[in-house]
Amino acid sequence: MSQLVKGLLTIGIPTYNGGDNLADLFSSIKNLGLSENEYEILVVDNCSNDNTDTVIEQFKAQVSNLNYYKNGNNIGRIENWNKVIELTRGDYLIIMNVNDRFLNFDVKKHIQYLEHHPEISMVLTDIKFEGHIYPNWLESGVINLEAYLKKTFLDPEYLEFHSVGVLHQHIFRTKLIIDHNIRFDVQIPRTTDRVFTAEIVKSGGGMFYYSPQIMVSWHINKNRYHYNVHIKPADFNFSELWINEYKANVQLANLGNISYKDVLKSQLILASFFMQVKQLRALKNKIFKAQTPTKGMEVPTASIFYAYLKTMAEFNEVSINYYAVKAIALWRTVSWYMRSINLYKKNKRSLKDIIKLVELV
Repeated sequence: MSQLVKGLLTIGIPTYNGGDNLADLFSSIKNLGLSENEYEILVVDNCSNDNTDTVIEQFKAQVSNLNYYKNGNNIGRIENWNKVIELTRGDYLIIMNVNDRFLNFDVKKHIQYLEHHPEISMVLTDIKFEGHIYPNWLESGVINLEAYLKKTFLDPEYLEFHSVGVLHQHIFRTKLIIDHNIRFDVQIPRTTDRVFTAEIVKSGGGMFYYSPQIMVSWHINKNRYHYNVHIKPADFNFSELWINEYKANVQLANLGNISYKDVLKSQLILASFFMQVKQLRALKNKIFKAQTPTKGMEVPTASIFYAYLKTMAEFNEVSINYYAVKAIALWRTVSWYMRSINLYKKNKRSLKDIIKLVELV
């Protein structure tokens, strides 16, 4: 294997029966603009029984920077991610799913920025999924994690599932992960990447860089874990969808010095928003005698989460103004609907009150 250039990258790919997707993913890596000695491809195979071995052997004949490791037995999806961390050799790390693809993205420029700014823990990029771009902020620059978490928990317009983003839109400093023994939590398999990301930033001093360039196109299909959790009603699992959400958000709130009362209130607003969207869709279907398709389980099951949060508030003797919660959620529902029919001009959101504008040089 060729010697890695100091300061460059491991593209870590945990996989299980992803052989049919690997060739297209490997091909998309060229969109990052790196030569072979500037990165390694690390495939960690969780004891696949498909054609993964064959694809890897074919690709090894074409490139010199592929490192392939196959587990002796299936250790589980999240522990396989942790195996990627254990085997990573690069100073920087992108963890990539076999379903996803790299787009045209100057990764070297972003890594050079991290090289010159050791106080910055990671880069958060935009990601494209299901026709949307996330987080799609107006400004690029340096963000304080605590301020960012408070914004995304306490400001209803910014409240959402993703928080610090999904796993595949980050460029991490490997040393921070290793030195602070940060690992993915098998107890929250759907949301562990969000906590993992925030812990890296917190351990590195609390600052990260946001780049409004799209690095990855994220795809959901029937072979993906998230499809079974978010989309497939027959296999709806309250714990994996909503308890994971609750547990991750409590941990994120702790990292952002947000009170338990505020995190409960924020999640009640989110659940109430989804409940109102359901009512809005039902009304629309009744008026227009049509059927608006439901794309995920969040909206039809939000009432269960709302009830769960109320129970947690009562159990922990936390006083919540539920009328205020529903009023705030209604404001968000109206603004969301106006934006969806292009009556609300703000297609991009601004973080100008918490972002430090700097050039990526």
